[in-house]
Amino acid sequence: MANKKITEAEIIKESDRDVAKVEMGRRNLGEQFKREEKVSVSIPPLYKPYFGKVMTVTINGVSCAIPVDGKTYTVPKSFAEEAKIRMFRQNEMLEKQRKFSDVQNNIESSPGELTLF
Repeated sequence: MANKKITEAEIIKESDRDVAKVEMGRRNLGEQFKREEKVSVSIPPLYKPYFGKVMTVTINGVSCAIPVDGKTYTVPKSFAEEAKIRMFRQNEMLEKQRKFSDVQNNIESSPGELTLF
C-alpha cells in the first residue's frame, strides 16, 4: 500500500459531506413526523414545577415543544406518546415520594407486610 497524503482541504470537504448527509437525514425524519398522525395532548399546569413552562420532546434530533398550560394541542403521535410517558413517570415518582414520606403509617408488625412500591 502506498502512503497517500490527505490534505486538510480534502478532510474538510469529506466532513462537510458527512454533515450534509446527516442533516438531510434529520430533515427527512422531520418531514416523516409532519406526515405522522396527529393526536391531541394536554399537559396540566400541575407539571410546571417539574417540566417548566414548555415540555420539549426530542426524538432523534427532531424537537416538539408542548406548552404546560392545560390547553389541548395537536402534535404527532410519537411526541404525544413520549409526553404521556413523561407525565406517567413523574406521577410514579410523586406517588413513591408520598408513600415514603408517610412515616407514621410506614410501620409493619411483621417483615414484608408493608408494600411501598
